[in-house]
Amino acid sequence: MWFELVPAPHADGADDDAGFQRDAKAMADAIGLSSRPGWLDWWRHDDGCRLVAAGERRWVEVSDRYGQKAGELVARAAHASIRACERPDVLDRPTVWAHAFVPISASLARTARDGEPSLERPRLDAGEDAVIVVNVRRLGWVESGRLSDWLGDEYNMQADTSKLRGEGLGACRVMAGGTDPRTAMDQAKRAANALNLGLVPGLSAHVSRPGLGLVLCMLAMLSASLPPVLLLPAAPAWLMTVPAFMLAGTAGAVVRWRLRHDPVNDLAQRPRHYWWRARRRWARAADLKTRMAGDDQNADGPDRKRRVHAYAFQRSTLPLPCGALAALAVPSGRRNASVSALTVMPDQLDGCDGPILGVDAERRTVRMSADALYGGVMLMGEPGGGKSNMMHGVAGWMGSRHHMGDVLVDFESKGVDAQPVLKRLIPGLLVVDVNDPATPMIDLLGAGPAAERADRFANLMQAALGVQQVGPQSRIQLRDATLVALTGLNVPDLKARCNACNVPVPSGWVEYAARLLGRNGVVDARMLGRASVFACDTRGVRDAVERLHGGVSDKGTPKIRDGELAGLLRAPMNKMDVLASAGRVFAPGRRVLSWASVIRRSAHAGDVRIMVNLI
Repeated sequence: MWFELVPAPHADGADDDAGFQRDAKAMADAIGLSSRPGWLDWWRHDDGCRLVAAGERRWVEVSDRYGQKAGELVARAAHASIRACERPDVLDRPTVWAHAFVPISASLARTARDGEPSLERPRLDAGEDAVIVVNVRRLGWVESGRLSDWLGDEYNMQADTSKLRGEGLGACRVMAGGTDPRTAMDQAKRAANALNLGLVPGLSAHVSRPGLGLVLCMLAMLSASLPPVLLLPAAPAWLMTVPAFMLAGTAGAVVRWRLRHDPVNDLAQRPRHYWWRARRRWARAADLKTRMAGDDQNADGPDRKRRVHAYAFQRSTLPLPCGALAALAVPSGRRNASVSALTVMPDQLDGCDGPILGVDAERRTVRMSADALYGGVMLMGEPGGGKSNMMHGVAGWMGSRHHMGDVLVDFESKGVDAQPVLKRLIPGLLVVDVNDPATPMIDLLGAGPAAERADRFANLMQAALGVQQVGPQSRIQLRDATLVALTGLNVPDLKARCNACNVPVPSGWVEYAARLLGRNGVVDARMLGRASVFACDTRGVRDAVERLHGGVSDKGTPKIRDGELAGLLRAPMNKMDVLASAGRVFAPGRRVLSWASVIRRSAHAGDVRIMVNLI
């Protein structure tokens, strides 16, 4: 079962360490990390969870055995709420996957002890176009005993003081996906080091190649079985069968690798077990010290400790305390969400009948004055304080009181996530998404002849950016380029003239004007202006092109050199280049909606409700 973890507001007292650890322990119990498998269910592999992080979003997968309740406890530990969903699409986005592992040289530092949990809460911050996956399972019986021996030798004391031996401890495998191997490995190392396990000098990572290890192992065994058969002249007959079995095993391993060599198959890999005998390493001087930096009783003499226990898990498997797992699951968006204590409603708002603002400490509904909306309302507050939610409430209240002749326009800057909310609050809402060519776009030029529309656009650009950015000369150049573009697009002969001048035919007025200002180079601007003059054959277009490019002399050469012209057109070209780069906003064939048509429609319709999404 997949759930998306939705950021919940930051409530007062949410940073209580004891409460955080209790919720994390309850989460570990709910997904089976604190229980031991029975004889009939150890092979089901339904314990633990899978955590996915992409940007600020978090998803968690739990077994159907634990169900919705387990998801709710995970969300509670992460101070979030859950929303049932399908397998996240972000898992199919990376082309390369890598996983973290513990190098042979790594050792355990004293920082692996629990001091202040709030200071050690790790957080996954996946980079751009990167996905981090953490697969979690319960500890195995063999691993549990080896873990105590390893921690005891590392600390030279009882292991119970370490958070790596606490209740709810699990084992995890950290994977990261990206667009190239370097990005995937870097993200995997960062995510593994964010667990704050105390392994120094740090963790490493390599690209996942599922099935390749078995192929290499079988090739080594096959190579080892061939020399006795080939070199011994009187080799027994049964010895000949050994390479045959190895060859069959190698062939099967190759087939398995061919079926599973896609790195995305590594996502289903649970943290591996280490079944060989426990690792041991040579004791160093640091291993023979007491907690007070004195020599251990076994530091010298015939009973000197020479070998100590090494890392207890398989190299790609990491211990994961339940508190660290809960911290990993916290959505990054929760940084901006906050909740404050309720206060008593001010007397000035008593009896108001406007939009609902919330409830006060006495659980009374608090409303805004309806008259205040006509004078303008400003909402101020900290990030995550609920300003957007309150604005949606105001828009919903106004939509429910919409009458014939009214026009309700909501300029939204929260992105497409706000569209479902406003559609539910305001029935009959018309969405104008500037980034979605399937929706209509507000006409930036207005009605009227081409000269009037071009002059209006130039004035709007100057008013929006200021006289310092768009001076008098730049305003005239923007006007002339827009005038030629609007006129030329309505001329049927434009395509033939552009082909004759060997320049591409412009697809829209924004691209047309930007190219006249030198977006694609001065040569393209001159040739497009020449094609426009021949196609339109009007005095206004001819004069506009001459003002833009300087005209030609009696000898047919440009009066202004290319380098000088590029400098003259650079300022207005930069402004038009920004608009031309927004291809979705000015997509060819996109419907255009004018404010005049909206006002005319409101005279005989009561459902003129428009949302303009700016992001």
